[in-house]
Amino acid sequence: MAHGTEMVLLTTMLLVTFKAALAEVFTVGGESGWVLPVQANAIGNNYTTWAESYNFKVGDSLFFKYNKDSHSVLQVSGTAFADCTTSDPIESWKDGNTTVALTTEGRMWFICGAPGHCEQGQKFKITVASAAPDSGVPTPPTSPPSGAGDSLLRSSKLVVIIGSIIAGASYFL
Repeated sequence: MAHGTEMVLLTTMLLVTFKAALAEVFTVGGESGWVLPVQANAIGNNYTTWAESYNFKVGDSLFFKYNKDSHSVLQVSGTAFADCTTSDPIESWKDGNTTVALTTEGRMWFICGAPGHCEQGQKFKITVASAAPDSGVPTPPTSPPSGAGDSLLRSSKLVVIIGSIIAGASYFL
């Protein structure tokens, strides 16, 4: 009986320890989603403030929820961001449910491609930091294809977590 209690305790400790190492999915704009700031809820969806309130790291992802008939998501250069230029994006999406995997360190800029939306504040920039070096969980050696990064990273971390649980369980057997 004591082994069962110890196993539950060990499993709980391992899961709590590794939870911090898992990648996060950030919903852009929170509950309001990716909309014009004037259409948002009472907080006004100031995307700059939203972005500055989080620490993004390699392995995380951004989730954009929006009306695909009214909006789009463009990843652009810093110059295009400042000028609200939509003509030559790095990447573009218009599916209404866009997940962008953060696979490299550095600055990233996002704007809405609908006419006038960027100028009305539907834009933000982020800085992506490296994955925490002390997480104890290895990251995949190569970058996954765009959009697949989150699930690949979560899968590799899940294998490490399960392996750790099994190793801990064998100690008590």
